[in-house]
Amino acid sequence: MIKTAIFVDFDNVYSGLRQEDEKRADEFAANPIGWLKSLEKYLSAGKEGQSSPKSERKTLYRRCYINPQSFGRFRPNFIKAAFEVVDCPPLTKGGKTSADMIMVIDILDVLKEETYFDEFIIFSGDSDFTHVLLRLRRNNRQTVMLAVGNVSPAYRAAADIVIDQDKFVEEILADKDQEVLDSEEEIDEPEITMLSAAEPEATGKTLSKENVAEFINQTVAKSTEPLSLTRLAKLIRKEFGREVIISRWLGFGRFIFLLKNLKLNYQISNLAPGYIYDPKRHELAGEKHLAEFKRSQSEIAKLAQRVIEATDIPFLTTEQYAAVFKVIAGVVNKHGYIFNITCLKVWDDCLEKKMPLNIKMVQFILRQIRCSGYYFSKQKIVASKVLAQAFIQSALNLCHSVQLNLDSSEEELISQWLSGGLVND
Repeated sequence: MIKTAIFVDFDNVYSGLRQEDEKRADEFAANPIGWLKSLEKYLSAGKEGQSSPKSERKTLYRRCYINPQSFGRFRPNFIKAAFEVVDCPPLTKGGKTSADMIMVIDILDVLKEETYFDEFIIFSGDSDFTHVLLRLRRNNRQTVMLAVGNVSPAYRAAADIVIDQDKFVEEILADKDQEVLDSEEEIDEPEITMLSAAEPEATGKTLSKENVAEFINQTVAKSTEPLSLTRLAKLIRKEFGREVIISRWLGFGRFIFLLKNLKLNYQISNLAPGYIYDPKRHELAGEKHLAEFKRSQSEIAKLAQRVIEATDIPFLTTEQYAAVFKVIAGVVNKHGYIFNITCLKVWDDCLEKKMPLNIKMVQFILRQIRCSGYYFSKQKIVASKVLAQAFIQSALNLCHSVQLNLDSSEEELISQWLSGGLVND
């Protein structure tokens, strides 16, 4: 049994979630009992998707820090969930509270308590907690951080487990039967959906490792181009029916874990969005485009390499960035903007255009556009040029936050790289 302490910076988390999806933000505020149980279950299951008595969580210490003037109406919900609620009223005209300082003091106090807490969970995207996480690491305590909003790479690196905002919304806030996207090492996982009438019936073949491996090998052999793992997962579900979902990928929990345990004749590439291919017959277009980018725009490509090593900015070519911004504009203008739904629609369109993006890249780009101060919901018409400008500004801010010192000429090169020529049109 893992003894856990959780510290929730309510204002930070609620405001961050609300920027993306007001409904999900309200669910977070209204049902802490529900999401805390889901969080314990999620952490206990781990990457393999299976829990054991040793990995089960028991949240012994629960504290929520809240501005009573702005969010006092949510206070009873956390009291009902056995949280100690600490009121943190604003201390400045700008509304700044002392929640972060009080949280730090409480965390250090709990570290010294007689009860040994194995794990500290911090719900805040504020990078001011980086040093606290490092202190906990020095004391051999496991740390979990909810990454809400634009979280610095240093803050991420300081935590043992990082729960991304989209993961929290889709797997912890939402019902487990809703669609989930898992990913590992830049390879996108297939959707695991609840059973419905739309789920295909089996074709008669028995679901087994041997039969799945045979089906994959035959499918790749017939394909004239690399096969995305997302497409392959859908074909497997169509071939073997709903038993694939019931068995949770033959007990491996995730599609990628199943693939790693099959005898396959072909190679798997982690080039986004993840492919299986025959190196003798297939050429990965994404690798070809990057190679051409490095050759034809060597100065920009060299700087881009420095940037991606220091940040999470996706390594796409100039033309690919332009195409992504156009896809985002088209999707939002047609369907409106709800973060998770928009991510999936943009990703689907990118896959149709055979662009080398995974869902994490799409989420990152959309989130950075939002972090620049751009509000999709307030725009009558979303223009790809404006999206490019917003993303460039956010990317430069991110570079400065990780102390990647750039001169004016380098900032101009980054603008050329990420704009895809849209800004100068």
